[in-house]
Amino acid sequence: MASSPREVDFTPSNFTASAIRYEIPALLSNSSVKVLRLPTDRLDEACTKCIVMMLEHDHVGPCLEELHLPNASIENSDQRCKHRDALVQIVLSLKQNTSINKLAISDITLNPNEISAIASILYDIKALRSLVLRQCGVDYRATSKISCALASNKSVESFDFSNNHIGNRGASALACALDINTTIKKLKLSGTHLGLEGAVAIASLLTSNSALEVLDLSRNQIGDMGASKIAIALKSNRSLLQLGLRQNNLSDVGSLCMLLCLYDKKSIHTVLQCNHSIRYLNLSNNEVSRKCLMDVETACRMNHRVSKKQAIREKVGFFFSDERNTSCFGDDMTIKCMPHLLSAVGSTESLTPLYNILTRVNMPAIFEQKPICTNSKASTDSIFSNENDTTKEEEKTTIPAFVRVEACKPISPL
Repeated sequence: MASSPREVDFTPSNFTASAIRYEIPALLSNSSVKVLRLPTDRLDEACTKCIVMMLEHDHVGPCLEELHLPNASIENSDQRCKHRDALVQIVLSLKQNTSINKLAISDITLNPNEISAIASILYDIKALRSLVLRQCGVDYRATSKISCALASNKSVESFDFSNNHIGNRGASALACALDINTTIKKLKLSGTHLGLEGAVAIASLLTSNSALEVLDLSRNQIGDMGASKIAIALKSNRSLLQLGLRQNNLSDVGSLCMLLCLYDKKSIHTVLQCNHSIRYLNLSNNEVSRKCLMDVETACRMNHRVSKKQAIREKVGFFFSDERNTSCFGDDMTIKCMPHLLSAVGSTESLTPLYNILTRVNMPAIFEQKPICTNSKASTDSIFSNENDTTKEEEKTTIPAFVRVEACKPISPL
């Protein structure tokens, strides 16, 4: 073992049970190690006690930040020496630990006692930030038990549940837990056998959860119908930044649903109601045409802005750059949504080019400000009043205060 390594990995096959038993005590006098990888199939009772002591007492051994417990099996069965309750004891010892922020367990079939131990620490542990349970043979029953613990957990920010057969019922339990949990920002459910019902549960979660930023649903079978449910939910979601739908049996129909949730050019009202937060959407390995993929990528690129208002500004500018959309101002819905449009675009610097756009499309009446008059007729006039009801003097208008006159130049695409 090196004198001051940052990571110690005992998973290679040359580390037999006896070799690990020999090397573990050396860790007690090493303070530089931050990442420890231990094969769960080669830990005997002596190794387990040494590791538990190191985890329970901060002044003993290194101050670990990450603990990885894979089942790195080896061909020679004589080299295996697994302590029956090794994983349970190691996991439970984390209740006393204040330094480990990542626990990763993978490639092992967890038994009920081990599931209970994991759920137990989630109620108490405060330092853990990332939990990985990848390919651990977790079914919907175990998922329900872990979900109950996650609902009350206030520290975990990243949860990887990939390659477990949780199914639709497990997804429903997890969605209910995350409806309460306000700290998890990253959720990976790749290859968890989700179908339409699971997609509906996730869609329900997206409508209420305001903490989730990354969601991976790759290698499931949600189909076009599931994608449409998620697309509808995304229109009311303001936190999600990345969504993975790779290899989900989607066609151009499902892809179009996702595109319309990002940019729907049917009217200015539908543009404003789109999702303005998602910056990355993975639809690869589906039956989706190249054109649909490019359109989705373009829509996501519009959301690559510093703020939501800048993303809205670009979409509005893109919408008005098409001359076919200038006729939309005859629509009552467009008139009604103008205040929302102005408030969404925001700053005065953004309003100036917007003013130029609207005046170019023959809608100056919205921005007209009548001079203050003393007679009663002028005081009752509306900015939408008929031209025949006004005199030439009253037709005089002024440029709104929010428009910078020096910035009123020919229109360029926003």
